Amino acid sequence: MKFIKIHFKQTSRVLLLVMVAYLGVATTNYKEDNKYFEISKNIEIFTNLYKEINTFYVDDLDPSGLMRTGIDAMLESLDPYTNYISEAEIEGFRMIVKGKYSGIGASINKLAGDEYPFVTEPYEGFPAQKAGIKAGDILLEVDGKSTKDKTTDDISEILRGAPDSKIAMKLRNPTTNKEYSVSVIRQEVRIPNVPYYGMVEGNVGYINLTTFTEQAGKNVENAVVA
Repeated sequence: MKFIKIHFKQTSRVLLLVMVAYLGVATTNYKEDNKYFEISKNIEIFTNLYKEINTFYVDDLDPSGLMRTGIDAMLESLDPYTNYISEAEIEGFRMIVKGKYSGIGASINKLAGDEYPFVTEPYEGFPAQKAGIKAGDILLEVDGKSTKDKTTDDISEILRGAPDSKIAMKLRNPTTNKEYSVSVIRQEVRIPNVPYYGMVEGNVGYINLTTFTEQAGKNVENAVVA
């Protein structure tokens, strides 16, 4: 009888542990299932609301713009480091973070009061420079669409694109006032953090740091060591 009593206690303990473990798993599964149910329910609510507004609102709406407004408002309630980057903005993001993007390899600017933007610098060895585009040339059209009264951000977004894609540009030389058209093939453009470094005189050195991207610190270090 003593043996049977001991065996019964051990079995009870095992059963109790199994039940506790099962309840823990069941509780976790319940919480996870409830969470996914809430997500699915709210996505359905949002989808229906989005459809209703786009269908029955009194004025015509831009569906993409409306969705972007909703996304931005949602992320604004979180920390400042959570952001949405659309496909159209990804090249600009790569430019900021990595110092590279896919485009024609030229910077543009627009002065207050100007109707058209102009090229400030075609990067050496990249498509714009190879196509004969010069600093100061005025950008009139991109793929047949006028750049008049467009912002530099709008134009930069148009000029960036997938590598090996073609873009047609119409420009005007400000010196001769002659217009010309070029076809440019986009490629990956990498802008160096430190385009120039060297000794000025004696023990005085000069390092030109133009952008703060991932490799900025390493490139400055290399310039100092060199």
